[in-house]
Amino acid sequence: MLVGQWPYQKLKESLSFLTFILILDASALVTQIARFFICDNAVCIYETLPPHMLTVMILVKIFTYQFNSRKIKDLTDRLFVDWDMIQTKEEHDIMKKYAQNGRWYALTYGSYVYVSTISFTTTSLVPRILDVVFPLNTSRPVMLAYPAYYFVDENQYFYYIFLHMLITSSVCMTGLIAHDSMFFVYVEHICGLFAIVGFRFEHVSYKPSAMEKSMIDYPDAVYHKNIVISIHAHRQALQFAKLLEDTFTISFAVQLLIVTVGLSITLVQLSIQLHDSAEAMRYFVFIIAQLFHLFCLSFQGQKLINHSLETCDKIYQSLWFTIPVKEQRLLLFAMKRSLEASILTAGKIYVFSLESFTTVVQSSMSTIAHRYMAMPETENEDVLRCPVRYNRSADWDMFETKEEYDIMRKYAETGRCTMEKNMLNYPGAVYHKNIVISIYAHHKALQFAEFLESTFTISFAVQLLIVTVGLSITLVQLSIQLHNLAEAMRYFLFIFAQLFHLFCLSFQGQKLIDHSIETCDKIYCSPWYTIPVKEHRLLMFVMRRSIDASVLTAGKIFNQIPPVLINSMCQLLIDMTRNKVFHENQLCIAVLSRGIVSLRIMESWRHYYDIVYKISSLTGAWPYMKPGARIFRVALLTTTMLTIVVPQIAYQFTCKTGVRCMFEAMTSYLLTFVALLKVYTFQLNTRTIKGLTQHLFVDWKGVETPEEYEIMKLYAENSRRFCLVYVVYCSVAVFTFMSMSLIPFVLDVVWPLNKSRPVLPPYPGYYFVDTREYFFKIFWHSIIAWEIIMAGIVAHDCMFVTYVEHVCSMFAMVGFHFKSLFYNCDEAMEITNDFNNTYRKRVAFFVHAHREALKFAELLEDTFTIPFAIQMSIATVGISITLLQITQQDADIVESIRYVLYVIGQLIHLFFLSFEGQKLIDHSLQTCDKIYSSSWYEASIRSQKLIVLVMMKSVRPSFLSAGKVYIFSLESFTTVLQTSMSYFTVLASFQ
Repeated sequence: MLVGQWPYQKLKESLSFLTFILILDASALVTQIARFFICDNAVCIYETLPPHMLTVMILVKIFTYQFNSRKIKDLTDRLFVDWDMIQTKEEHDIMKKYAQNGRWYALTYGSYVYVSTISFTTTSLVPRILDVVFPLNTSRPVMLAYPAYYFVDENQYFYYIFLHMLITSSVCMTGLIAHDSMFFVYVEHICGLFAIVGFRFEHVSYKPSAMEKSMIDYPDAVYHKNIVISIHAHRQALQFAKLLEDTFTISFAVQLLIVTVGLSITLVQLSIQLHDSAEAMRYFVFIIAQLFHLFCLSFQGQKLINHSLETCDKIYQSLWFTIPVKEQRLLLFAMKRSLEASILTAGKIYVFSLESFTTVVQSSMSTIAHRYMAMPETENEDVLRCPVRYNRSADWDMFETKEEYDIMRKYAETGRCTMEKNMLNYPGAVYHKNIVISIYAHHKALQFAEFLESTFTISFAVQLLIVTVGLSITLVQLSIQLHNLAEAMRYFLFIFAQLFHLFCLSFQGQKLIDHSIETCDKIYCSPWYTIPVKEHRLLMFVMRRSIDASVLTAGKIFNQIPPVLINSMCQLLIDMTRNKVFHENQLCIAVLSRGIVSLRIMESWRHYYDIVYKISSLTGAWPYMKPGARIFRVALLTTTMLTIVVPQIAYQFTCKTGVRCMFEAMTSYLLTFVALLKVYTFQLNTRTIKGLTQHLFVDWKGVETPEEYEIMKLYAENSRRFCLVYVVYCSVAVFTFMSMSLIPFVLDVVWPLNKSRPVLPPYPGYYFVDTREYFFKIFWHSIIAWEIIMAGIVAHDCMFVTYVEHVCSMFAMVGFHFKSLFYNCDEAMEITNDFNNTYRKRVAFFVHAHREALKFAELLEDTFTIPFAIQMSIATVGISITLLQITQQDADIVESIRYVLYVIGQLIHLFFLSFEGQKLIDHSLQTCDKIYSSSWYEASIRSQKLIVLVMMKSVRPSFLSAGKVYIFSLESFTTVLQTSMSYFTVLASFQ
């Protein structure tokens, strides 16, 4: 109301408040524009632009509400209407929660803006205060709150100018706060609506209010009414989100443009004013404020995206498989719509999300220094091998018609080895048979493509690594030899040949992608609407699978197009499902071996999890330890860390070389803090960790068949192998790093100098004694203490990997169950006439297992996401500082090697986490492929409808993240690696 934005405010009152704030804003604009006319260089103009653009942005925010007053009134009306429609206590609690969030955000945001504005403005008083506290021979120069010209003597009228700036900035910021606070309230309200929709879908027995019943006239079926009312509420939430997007998208586009330009100019000014600490600090605070403003908007946008997508998860988590088939069709449409997130954009270009925010931060930092990086290339390889040649000949033998033969001959002439299957249009009862044959051929094509990918992916990865290094060196040589035309031409031709070679491989990869996706288009372009409805459902599964392209990669990392998930592993012999003897033998084996499996479970526990148990027990991380023993070991570990932290802190106070010395100590200091964080992550989440571990026991006890046991055994062996390698690697790495401090003593014996070489401490630390005299005591303390500290890190990471491998085994078992679901039938007709719901019940049981795996993955994500966010922040700072230290160690080769080893160790640690995150993503996505690879087209229609919902849920992967911002995957790891190298290049260029 203070700025005239409240839609129910009286017109005169609104205009008076608006006029007052516009007059103050205009008074600030006039003085800022006047400053432009007295500037005599570009630096002065750049100095004036950021606050000037902030003032313009405030005007944009104010007039956004004035020009969209009708839409703002509609949005506010919806708030009251939605609250009036709520009658149940659960829905009221949900809305109350999000309303409180909106109020809290508004209060926090307003307090922050006011405090920041007043603090920033009062910094102009610092010279006056210093003149009183530490007077000089002359008065210090006048420093205004922001660059402006008031047409008077600034020294004489300073306090009047200061008072005007303080009042103007505070009142103008009220307009900014009012705009953003109302926006936060609207977004929180939409999130509350989506939460209510999810609650209703989760509870299909929810009883609607009389008002909602009167809004929609539907039959008396309870399930149908509840679902229809939930869908209506979902549509209302989507409409609210669309109206909010349409209202603010243009305004946000202008604001984002202003912020981007202003942020870039401020960064340039910061780099110029680094010699002036006071001015540099002011610019730094201004940059932080701009980023915080953008973060708040991005956070709300991300929240809207998450809540709109959660509707699909809530539907899947409900008991949808127990409701009638007719109602499942309604849920199917709701799930399909929920796969598309509701978003908030700036001009339909920039999407407000945390991912976009991090991109903006990276792009802004790149304006300080621009460097190019060579693009990686790849090498060539032969086309096929003997096993592939065998499959190719088998595929040629399966053709029956002239059309199929002509298609294969066309692609064989160009070296093509994949097959596109035509849909044949047959009349009568043979529709089903023809579609099944086509699906079988599609299975064969997918399997061939997967076999081709697995054959060459490792080879291409090695070649890619070699060529990347070679091409980078060639580009450097080309830049050096530009004065020599003949040599430069030779290097240029070599580079061109490598690029042409990559183009040939990429062209074939793109061709495979296009043809694998075209299957969906070919189905849609066929006369599918003329065949029976029953066959439509078969085609729907094929179209769904055809959306995911078959690709060729180098080590599962480099693709010929932007990243595409490859999880296809199709079954070769589908006709085995009709083999009755095979079915009976499998049942006998399962019954006879069930007892053997149960006896082997405890032995497996002792063998596969023994290392994890021992290392976690040593550090107090094992959740079933006695409280006394756990507290004692954690206290011992903490005390050991303190014996390292105290010398590290003391070292910083004894630094004599300034910032460089502090940076040198900070790397090991940050590592100690990471270890402390990892240890207490388990201590502060003991109940959650115990629940995760209990889940392992329960799942192992639930193993009944040899196949399930082998799956669990495989992934348990993976975790055991990782722990062994990780323990050895960390122990050797610490010992090697610390032992490098012995090199000066060894060199004094082997190649003595006139004087002893300087002592190289095991790590940056000050022990309050003479380092040379007590070196070996310090050395042994460092090794023992750091080995103990690394044991805490190893225990954390080993248990984390054990949990990830276990959830991967859960997804693998779900995929195995779905893949073998229809193998237990003698004839296809026995399945298609499944009137006793046998297979539907089995599908429901497997859906439950899938939900358990998803819940386990979600619990794992919730437990570690915040600690990983802090660890990633520390690792990022540590890598940046270490790279900076490397560029400053030109004369000290030993120190440079230590820093390089430290960076490599950090990257290896990040690679392990990213590898496990990628594994979880792949396994969660494979459920969809496993279902498609089964004989689902022979199942009953009712069972197929259940499977469709599972496939739709499996399209979105489960993942592990750091603070919901950084997703652990190989793609993210390569991005971090490239960014680190680019930062190193930039830092090295300044040396």
